[in-house]
Amino acid sequence: LARQRLRRLLGEQAGVELVAEAHDVEAATRHIARHRPDVVFLDVRMPGGDPVDVLAALALDPPPFVVFVTAHA
Repeated sequence: LARQRLRRLLGEQAGVELVAEAHDVEAATRHIARHRPDVVFLDVRMPGGDPVDVLAALALDPPPFVVFVTAHA
């Protein structure tokens, strides 16, 4: 539900293109390496690790801007 809402909110913004979604660290790392987005939104609780694991697995220069999000209290 949280990803759906974030997708909707971002979709309302001019100039924003959603290139991929991922449900775990492995998929997030793969999509970021493939698409090289300017900005990524990473949940602070991800199956398979956390956002730091995603960023550590990438060797992008420059790295994307990261926004940490969560639906947890």
